Amino acid sequence: MCKSSGDDHAVILAGRQCLCRFLAGESSNLLIDITIFLTKTYINFWRPRTIWHDICSITMVMVAMRTNFDEINVLASQAEWAWPRALRDIFAPRGINLLMAGDTAEFIDVIEHKRIHATIIDLDSKQISGLATIKIIRMGHPLLPCLLLKNQPDQALLGEALSLDVFSVIDKPVDMSVLLGQLNKLFTKKYNSDIFSRMP
Repeated sequence: MCKSSGDDHAVILAGRQCLCRFLAGESSNLLIDITIFLTKTYINFWRPRTIWHDICSITMVMVAMRTNFDEINVLASQAEWAWPRALRDIFAPRGINLLMAGDTAEFIDVIEHKRIHATIIDLDSKQISGLATIKIIRMGHPLLPCLLLKNQPDQALLGEALSLDVFSVIDKPVDMSVLLGQLNKLFTKKYNSDIFSRMP
């Protein structure tokens, strides 16, 4: 049986609807849904591969988009004080991966090789040149959310941070409830996620 281009379009549309239901959480098994829709639309398996290429491409891209956010990575400045442990107490119960960088070069390398959802940079760190690091990040990742930590930040620093589109500057010593609140605002605004508002 030979199907028309109109039928081809209907098949692709049906496939997209399956994927949208999966991404919206209305279906938990994408492969079963696609099998059902293929059966219902009576696809001839010997037809040219254009339809299959379209469907497979959509599947891989959209599932990858969902999978990428299933793993949340936050990159922060390394420190010798209790900072890493305090962060892990916030992130670990929520299943968020905490990555630490000891200097500017390591910071940039991690961002280039890993999907990072937010960064937390200590401007008082001797190893990381805070604002310079932000400027380098902005060259390749202009939309990456950044939170800055600073002991007694002045107006000049706040102005420069604003010009670099920093999400927030948090005073040190860090009140973890303030940090949690800023992370909640960031993930709600940027990713439409309430992961930091839920109790772990």
